[in-house]
Amino acid sequence: MQSLSCADSNAFRLIMDATDRASLPPILPRLQILTERKRMMENSIRWFRRISHIYFAAPISCLVLSQSVFSQNPLAQPTNDSAALKAREVYFENEVRPLLAESCIKCHGSEKQEGGLRLDSLEHALKGGDSGPAVVPGAVADSLLVSAVRYQDFEMPPSGQLSDEAQAVFATWVEQGAVWPQHSEASLELRPRSGITDEDKEYWAFQPLAQPHIPTLRNSHQASAARTPIDAFVIDQLDAAELQLAPEADRRTLLRRI
Repeated sequence: MQSLSCADSNAFRLIMDATDRASLPPILPRLQILTERKRMMENSIRWFRRISHIYFAAPISCLVLSQSVFSQNPLAQPTNDSAALKAREVYFENEVRPLLAESCIKCHGSEKQEGGLRLDSLEHALKGGDSGPAVVPGAVADSLLVSAVRYQDFEMPPSGQLSDEAQAVFATWVEQGAVWPQHSEASLELRPRSGITDEDKEYWAFQPLAQPHIPTLRNSHQASAARTPIDAFVIDQLDAAELQLAPEADRRTLLRRI
């Protein structure tokens, strides 16, 4: 008989206990009983091995197959291209844009362009000024903007050299491809790092809180329909647009809308 593994030995022990408790005919010789036990044990061990193969080999096969499918289907693979682009756009908005607004736009913006250079859009930065392109995406050594803030070929800003951290921001931005988020406007407005303009203050979110006057409704029907002050504003605007308030829905209709 072949050597048995630990699992086979446990199966053999279970089979022997079962056959000891089984009611075998007393007339069978002892040798025939042992032969019957051996056959039962071999069949059971064969069954255990087949079942274990199904339960343990099948999941592994499915895992290998799924990995193969994902590796062959590029649409199923997660990509980091969009995440990397988004991170670079955030880097520009949080780090590069404020530096351009604070240190460059005064002399190289829409109103004034010293040396023929504008830096209020990527198009102008790529075009450059009288000395050549200010930004060459991916090429730090060829970008005059980086060399200028490092006080190598030029000295920008002339009021004083930027900190090492600010110089590194421009170098990193150019090295990563000079990503400049594209919006609806051809030229992006560069705003300072902090502060609210007069135009910003006109936005409703910056208006101080006030107690508005509740509109006076024209008739009793409108007044009965207005259960809250907000209803009065809605009905007043509907009336101004010559529209009627929709009929009140019954409870069944309201329940269906939930």
